[in-house]
Amino acid sequence: MESLAGEDTIEARSDPRSLKFYCSWFCPYAQRVWICLEEIAETSAEPFHYQYCEIDPYAPAEDGNTKISLSLEEKRRKYPNFVAVSPRGLVPALDDNGKTVYESLICCEYLADCAPNLLMPSDAYRKAQVRLWIEHNNTKVVPFFYKILMAQVPEEQYALKLALLEGLRTSDQIMMKVSESGCFLGENEFSLADVVLLPWWQRILIVLSVYREFFIPQTHEYQRLHDWW
Repeated sequence: MESLAGEDTIEARSDPRSLKFYCSWFCPYAQRVWICLEEIAETSAEPFHYQYCEIDPYAPAEDGNTKISLSLEEKRRKYPNFVAVSPRGLVPALDDNGKTVYESLICCEYLADCAPNLLMPSDAYRKAQVRLWIEHNNTKVVPFFYKILMAQVPEEQYALKLALLEGLRTSDQIMMKVSESGCFLGENEFSLADVVLLPWWQRILIVLSVYREFFIPQTHEYQRLHDWW
């Protein structure tokens, strides 16, 4: 079987480094940080390296299909270095030569501070716009992806879909105030604004369409988001 791009990246980043990235490849929160690391590695004028450390938070069930989450104590026994960095045993986490950082957005902001102007604009006002976008999507978009998947009653699913569409309409409006094309900040100016939503945008388009028949209308209210993707 031919390896996927993500698998190739993991293999390429597996050598021991002073900056260690603890990740579960499928986790969208960890993928935020992974995108940041790859963006810095690809665009920094200075050599930048990190070590990818995969964390499997599950144990197989007897039926071979269901996955059972490992307890914190089980994670501590299996991945002692990881739990030393992330006290709650959750990915993502960073160990930067003994300096430990965890929680998705905090890891992203840490990396942005370590690589000035690569993940955040230098202008204070544009930074504020990025942070407003992050706050909105983290509270009004991302949570509804999970709520819609968890909801079993059709009426509840419908109400949650409306709430997600409302959140996405506001996302579109925020983007239009900042730029009319390209990345959130405009054209090719990639930033944390793009990083924060990317893993969930992909899941909204694919996972929710398949399992919940949720589709984002191809109307002007969402056109900036469609153009962004």
